[in-house]
Amino acid sequence: MISDLLRRILDGRAHIEDGDGESVEVIKARFRAMVRPAVGLTFNQGEAVRDDPHSSIGGRPSLVPGEDWPVDGEGRPMLFLAQINYADMPSIPEYPNEGLLSVFVADDGQSGCEFPSRNQSGFLTRFHPHPENMVRASEVPDPRNDNYGKELRRLGAPLYGKAVDGLPTSVLPMAEAIIGELSDSDADEVCDWLLDQRPGTIYYGGYPDFIQYDIREEGAPETEVLLQQGHHYEKDRKWEICWGDAGEATFLLSEGDLAERRFENSIYSWDCS
Repeated sequence: MISDLLRRILDGRAHIEDGDGESVEVIKARFRAMVRPAVGLTFNQGEAVRDDPHSSIGGRPSLVPGEDWPVDGEGRPMLFLAQINYADMPSIPEYPNEGLLSVFVADDGQSGCEFPSRNQSGFLTRFHPHPENMVRASEVPDPRNDNYGKELRRLGAPLYGKAVDGLPTSVLPMAEAIIGELSDSDADEVCDWLLDQRPGTIYYGGYPDFIQYDIREEGAPETEVLLQQGHHYEKDRKWEICWGDAGEATFLLSEGDLAERRFENSIYSWDCS
């Protein structure tokens, strides 16, 4: 049960004065009260991907036996982003404990996106409840336009998950309203702090992140993050994942569709600075 103090903090009625507004620490407490479970995803470039359908990024996806590599509406091979085998991952509420999510986007100049996109001719979010018999594709088609580095695209890497807390990101309207109560210097401090609290470069659960603005209309039902992917580079500053100019890709689903495992009802968008 939420305590009265916590409820007042969430409602914005508990104020500790610091000059003309709330203190930075009280603002942080308000954000901590909004935490949602998330799974941060990491990979080690160069680690071999096994043939079984475990979680992985880039390289060869797991396909149903006899299935061809997915193609877009123009018949071109799509780009494989990642697959999440939930049996590999920490358990978080509402998300599956088993089954495999596969994510693809079209290989074109816009990565299949209509900003946002609901038409799965430009992207795919497929859920396989029983992936045990799925097999890896034999080879990776040569891409024309790619958000991944050549090595990650060609070889891929296993994905590993860690349960973490997800806080609202600073671009979300709910966060902007709270941060707007602060002075410019305090707002910068809170935005930097929220960035440090992000579940990782790649994650699911928690809250979505955007570069420019929240692509959803007010009250939109798509609140659940199927996959969030930002930019990633290796120690030599060589880019391995880059959406436009250090952008973000977001795949979202409604709470009801997540509960019913209707992953094909997701929306997708990406943006950059």
